Amino acid sequence: MSLLSSEDIALLSDLTYLNKLPGFLFEKVITLFSVKKFSIGEIILNQNQTNSILYILKSGKLDILVDNERITHIETPGEPVGDISAILGRTVTASIVAATDVELIFLDLESLADTRIEYTKFIQKFKEAYIDILVERIIRINEKAKLLGEVSRKLSIVQEQLRMTKLEYENQLKSNQMSLKKKSVLFCDAIQKDQALAKLAFGGTGVEVKVANTENEFDKLINNSNFDLLFCEMSLADNLLNKEIKAEQVISSKSTKNKTFSNQIDKTVLMVRPTGDSYFGDLKKYINIPNVITIAHRNRNSTIKNIVTSVNKILYHDLFGLEKYLMWGVEVNSEYVVDSDNRHVVNSNMVKYFKQMGVRTSILDRVYSVAEEMLMNAIYDAPVDKNGKPIFNHLPRTQKITLEEKMRPTLRYATDGLSIAFSVEDPFGCIKRETILKYLHDCSQGKIQMDVKEKAGAGRGLYQMVMLSDDIIFNIEHDVKTEVISVIQLELERDSEKFPRISYFYK
Repeated sequence: MSLLSSEDIALLSDLTYLNKLPGFLFEKVITLFSVKKFSIGEIILNQNQTNSILYILKSGKLDILVDNERITHIETPGEPVGDISAILGRTVTASIVAATDVELIFLDLESLADTRIEYTKFIQKFKEAYIDILVERIIRINEKAKLLGEVSRKLSIVQEQLRMTKLEYENQLKSNQMSLKKKSVLFCDAIQKDQALAKLAFGGTGVEVKVANTENEFDKLINNSNFDLLFCEMSLADNLLNKEIKAEQVISSKSTKNKTFSNQIDKTVLMVRPTGDSYFGDLKKYINIPNVITIAHRNRNSTIKNIVTSVNKILYHDLFGLEKYLMWGVEVNSEYVVDSDNRHVVNSNMVKYFKQMGVRTSILDRVYSVAEEMLMNAIYDAPVDKNGKPIFNHLPRTQKITLEEKMRPTLRYATDGLSIAFSVEDPFGCIKRETILKYLHDCSQGKIQMDVKEKAGAGRGLYQMVMLSDDIIFNIEHDVKTEVISVIQLELERDSEKFPRISYFYK
């Protein structure tokens, strides 16, 4: 806090509602103003609090939030802040937060009672002078009202555009379904029951599926057919994927006599049948395969859903969206996270939403815990600079972090009545498959990360996310976006062994 400079006094002198005060009163009041600096993210006023301080913006930018949502901003020097609550003695109607580092000139009106200035007289004169600024605001409101008719007309146009977009989307879905009928998938699995499930799953999409349960069958099919996608169960992966690499070499040759599998490793899906959490370590040797799904032979619905969803995600090049794991047409809620403290608010909003839907408390506890870990990772671990170096990873998790708009993660959530799905997206896409598997494997073996280059206990939150979810999915587009989805069944449909199920798709 500091005294006014000559520039500050000049700024105050230009304000209509101050320079209309009688000269002697203005000169006395001006000596009571001070200047205070606020850092980015710092709260100046909280919604619903009482306030006696008149603030005037000197420099910087302020965000105005109502019910934790940004509705506008202030960046014009001389603009009053908190004026109505201070002058009229009402509670603050909106929170004021520093969007950048700011300087505010302020006057505590209650402090006038301790000076030689007659408080009642000053307030009366000030209110009279303040009428001008209220008139200016009314004029601006009227100008906005004139635009309302035009906005309404534009809204009608937008609604029509949305209707047409919906029709185009529905037509695209039909087109996609037709295009899938031209696709061919090779499904390699030695277990006949899973082969039957695969035929059911692919049959619903229109995709042509060929099944191989031995190495010889794989050789015969791969050398006589052309496939768009390969699903391979992990027990067969060592031999078959080596053959697939040889098949790529045939494609690159001038010979076209033999048709072979696609020459892109990103069209391979490794299927894992978990028998505990030890499979995290087994996955590490298949780190070059970008797509991994877990199949639960005791959970028919989950297996079919995972297979169908994977086909659509990979063949349509559309990795993201929790909607893919719920029934069509669900309402998805979405909230940005502006700082590390704000995560508690958005997480609680999600839990409240599910509670209103009638979700049991035991499930709500799991939802909150998983989302907390997701948000912590997105806030502290995900942000990196242009060189890929973590920005906040070294900080204690108790230290508040305010995120720039381009860094902010998004929490999305929905339910279809059978499952809950929620996700956290960050705009970085920097988490690596090997990091995920290393953390999960080490934690499953009782190890705790103590690398000095990382925070102590790294990976335990990730492991907790997996163990508390029925399914957890990592969608990663390198250097662009990461989405972590948790799916929790509302009814007890999970394997009796309660094996953790993780999938990831890396682009």
